[in-house]
Amino acid sequence: MDIILATTSTFKSDLLKSAHIYHTCLKSDFEEVDTGKDVYEIVKENAFGKAKSVADKLSSGFVIGVDTVVFHDGRVLGKPKDLDEAKRALQSLSNRVNLVITGICLIDVEKGQEYKTFEETKVYFKKIPSNAVDYYIDNEKWVLDSSGYIIENILSSFVEKIEGNYNNILGMPVSTIYNLLSSCGFEFKK
Repeated sequence: MDIILATTSTFKSDLLKSAHIYHTCLKSDFEEVDTGKDVYEIVKENAFGKAKSVADKLSSGFVIGVDTVVFHDGRVLGKPKDLDEAKRALQSLSNRVNLVITGICLIDVEKGQEYKTFEETKVYFKKIPSNAVDYYIDNEKWVLDSSGYIIENILSSFVEKIEGNYNNILGMPVSTIYNLLSSCGFEFKK
């Protein structure tokens, strides 16, 4: 079973590899949508678009597309345009709860079957002092490349609790992907 991840993100790829879900990566050329629909529909549509743009170039295999957003105060926290916007977004999360929602799409290219779902995780932040916000902005190298925030480094000190799948917060809900693949016949090889 050939598995293709519709991204060239080495971070996301490494998360799947660490779970022994071996795959290749192909870049999607899909233009993400971000408005006009319910947030759950947006992430599923983006995941599908990414997977489909890769699947259309193949004759077989299983293509995985994912799209993750942070949803807070009724809106998606997208990639910040600049450091000031990143700082404001982070300040708005202090002492608050947000949702990390990932759309997942698996396409069985040969059979033409599509499986779409989403994973949701609640993240509860403690108070994030202003000096910690400044430190994050100055020292988190991916601050302008990530939607919402990077939880696994500096901000991990301010997470009060998490309800749901931790890997979902990292943008790769491995257990959900495994379940989809398993329903299509995936098994770990010895």
